[in-house]
Formats: sequence, C-alpha cells, structure tokens
Amino acid sequence: MGSITFLAASTKSSGTNLLPILIIVVLFGVLYMTMIRPQRNRQRQAQQMQSTVVPGQRIRLTCFTRMKIAKATITNRNTALRKRP
Repeated sequence: MGSITFLAASTKSSGTNLLPILIIVVLFGVLYMTMIRPQRNRQRQAQQMQSTVVPGQRIRLTCFTRMKIAKATITNRNTALRKRP
C-alpha cells in the first residue's frame, strides 16, 4: 500500500511549474504601478512647475511658508527667495 502512494506522488510532480515565476512577474507589475509610476508623475509635475517660476511670483513652500521669488535662474535651478511682506 505504501508503494502505490509513492508512485502517485512521483507522477504528480512531473513537468515544470511556472506559477512561482508568474507570481514574481505580477508582483513586479504591481510594484511598478503603485510606486514607481506615480513617483515619476510627481517628478514631472514638480519640474514643470519649477520651470514656470518667474520673479515676483508668490509661492508656498513645502513647510507652508509663503515666499516671494526675488530671482530665478533656469540653467542651474537656483532661486533666491524673500519673505512675503
């Protein structure tokens, strides 16, 4: 009786199992869609906003401080700020 179950178990595992590879591919796809793609969109929006900054424009920084642009150079992305009056 023990030899019959051994034969059944050995014939069951024949062939390659692609399920682990498929799971890894799906997990990488989910990681890309939930983390990498949104980060790229935020970077693109930040670059677009930084390129449209002009002197005299009032902005709010990430620390919720309101400032006024005194000087903006596009070549090296340096910006001089002064406090809002």
